[in-house]
Amino acid sequence: MYLSDRKKIMKVTRKEFLGGAAAWTVAGGSSALAAAAKGPIRGTVRLADGWGLKDVVVSDGLVSVKTDGEGRFTLPAAHDYARFVFVSIPSGHWFPTGAYWQRLVPGKTEGYDFVLEKRKETNAQGGHRFIHFSDSEISGIDAVEERWRDELKSFAAAEDAAFIVHTGDICYRAGLVSHIKLMNTANMGLPVYYTVGNHDLIREGGYGEYLFESLYGPSCYSFNA
Repeated sequence: MYLSDRKKIMKVTRKEFLGGAAAWTVAGGSSALAAAAKGPIRGTVRLADGWGLKDVVVSDGLVSVKTDGEGRFTLPAAHDYARFVFVSIPSGHWFPTGAYWQRLVPGKTEGYDFVLEKRKETNAQGGHRFIHFSDSEISGIDAVEERWRDELKSFAAAEDAAFIVHTGDICYRAGLVSHIKLMNTANMGLPVYYTVGNHDLIREGGYGEYLFESLYGPSCYSFNA
């Protein structure tokens, strides 16, 4: 592995690199990343009619477990960098509000409950389509932004898209604050997912994903379609 500091290139071993990363974490980021809750994290995943969903994967970002026959799950004691508990959404389901995650709350270990709804994902061709979106790089919401958002919504409906995924460069603080209001699961009528681009890593809050996670939830997650 090679690292550059602009003036010289240094060859380091994997052990040295990991050791340095661990040292930086202890020195620079531990307080910002401290777990919000200790002890087993418990909750449920169910349908709106109350039926629990079996074998749905739930995670704190490091450990993943499956729900039991009644939709209940138990995660072990939260690790030091756990900030969320989130559901890996099973195919054919969705959260109409987009709330597939919950932030871990200090002292709260019970009651992390999720309510899913069933959703058709199959189009007339027997498969599914999705929309990949990237580099919108907005700085606010105006008539131009709203117009392309509405055109994208109409296109998604016409193509019977299963979901929309935005793969980054939302862009900087102004874009991050605005984009989640402009285009989200609730106002687009289908699941909308966001990932982090290089312009979305902000020097704020102790680590690069802090602002993104404060607005969009986990920066690492999974879903099925």
